Amino acid sequence: GYFIEVNGIATYHLASHTRIVHHQFQKQDVMQIFRCLQPLNLEILGMKDDAIYDYIPPTIMKEKEAYKKQHHLPDDHPYTAGAFRFMEDNRIGYPFQYQINDASQLPETLNKIAVAYHSDELAKHLPKIKALLGQDYWIGLTSPAWLEIMPKNVTKGNALKQLAKELHIEMDEIIAFGDGENDIEMIQAVGYGVVMENGLKQVKQFADHICADHEHEGIAEIIETMILGK
Repeated sequence: GYFIEVNGIATYHLASHTRIVHHQFQKQDVMQIFRCLQPLNLEILGMKDDAIYDYIPPTIMKEKEAYKKQHHLPDDHPYTAGAFRFMEDNRIGYPFQYQINDASQLPETLNKIAVAYHSDELAKHLPKIKALLGQDYWIGLTSPAWLEIMPKNVTKGNALKQLAKELHIEMDEIIAFGDGENDIEMIQAVGYGVVMENGLKQVKQFADHICADHEHEGIAEIIETMILGK
């Protein structure tokens, strides 16, 4: 089998443990994006493989410190945001986490950039972020509190098309599941696109079918009914 990684920046072949990187942010793009985002007073996260480079504005850091104390989180709990939590311990996937003060501390390349904060606050800034960066980069929400920025035309849909071509599989023979805006291109590209019940409202309009969420075995239900014929 294969993994399509980070919205399509890389493909990983499980049998041979071969990873092919197709696209990454270069330092020039990273610097431009961070310069545009920093004045908005939002948390900015740069991801590269197993590392996160996290810029947390002082006002948000104070809020996180209070949150950590209020919820009795352990001393070593990361301050890093997650797609569904204000502070997410995601060290299993990202064991290397660095707090940074500005873009000069970032590596030469990144896989993706994320912007995180409370959903209502992020929604206020979304039109401005799209106006500043939308012409040059892909921008989309994966949850109401988590916005991702990718190189232009780097999507799960485009990566899946390329992989299907290499494997001689027709796109109309593929079922895809998704829940965020980063799944829209993939859902549109395949023969049957399924969105989870807990997916974003704006994503559901592109679905051929809405299934139960992952906690209620929605994917298993579709596989059993459409593939296994149960």
